[in-house]
Amino acid sequence: MRGRRVVTAVGLLVLAGCSSGPSASDEGALSAYLGEYAARMHAGDAARAVAVEEEIASCMHAQGFDYEPRPDGAWQSELSVVPRQQNPLAWAKEHGYGMVDASTTSVQLAPPDPNADLLAAMSASERDAYDEAMVGAAADDPLAPVDGCAAPAEAAMTGAWQDPTYEHYLDEALRIEESVRDHARVTAATTAWRDCVAERGHPELEEPGDGRLLMDDEIAPFQSGGPGHIPAAQKTRLLALEIELATTEAECDDEVGLTRTRDELISAAQEAFVEEHRGELADWELSWPAPSPSS
Repeated sequence: MRGRRVVTAVGLLVLAGCSSGPSASDEGALSAYLGEYAARMHAGDAARAVAVEEEIASCMHAQGFDYEPRPDGAWQSELSVVPRQQNPLAWAKEHGYGMVDASTTSVQLAPPDPNADLLAAMSASERDAYDEAMVGAAADDPLAPVDGCAAPAEAAMTGAWQDPTYEHYLDEALRIEESVRDHARVTAATTAWRDCVAERGHPELEEPGDGRLLMDDEIAPFQSGGPGHIPAAQKTRLLALEIELATTEAECDDEVGLTRTRDELISAAQEAFVEEHRGELADWELSWPAPSPSS
């Protein structure tokens, strides 16, 4: 089991580079800058993963171990998501939030490990030595920092995203989003939304998204097999409840315009921010990686 934890740890290190951190609303001029930067960084993740694999292989060979680099940087991830909906209400009426029928379940896939046969043929002592060379102290303690030949994976994949300027503008986008929550138009629309859902029989909903939290509690006892594995005997009832909650939220949002109001205010605030800081943003843009040839 020691070796299995080590292999998993290395893979998760590489996958960690595919995360761009917390996200703000996609409405507005500042979000456009953040989105383009993230897209260019994601485009470079595959190349960084390939380089990491080659570096790990070289390091392991220098210590007397065989290591076959994973193809294409391996540890690729594939995400199965619901396409952006032109009509969120229509989606809600069919799938609710996509939780019970697993319509929005994300799936991570990794290609076969080219080192699997090599590892399986090792004795326990050989595997211990191999694991220690790969991750150092983390071979015995999964919570310890990864050292050894896998250490460059953490530096290359997560370090690439640690751009203080990106983090600063992401914080600004989140700050704008939070400030809009307290705007008089938003608070008025939120009150109207609460009245609307209460009239439809759901006074327990305080703000959009509460229905999803309620469904988390309803689904949890039946999800021992993971998302999408709810027993058939419970699935019909739970899906009906989910559709009711999601449809109620979406219909009331359409009626009072809460999301529209919020997005309009975020867009206006971001536009004002970009206008004020356009020179700084232009300077930052010069430091971005080149756009992907396919974009």
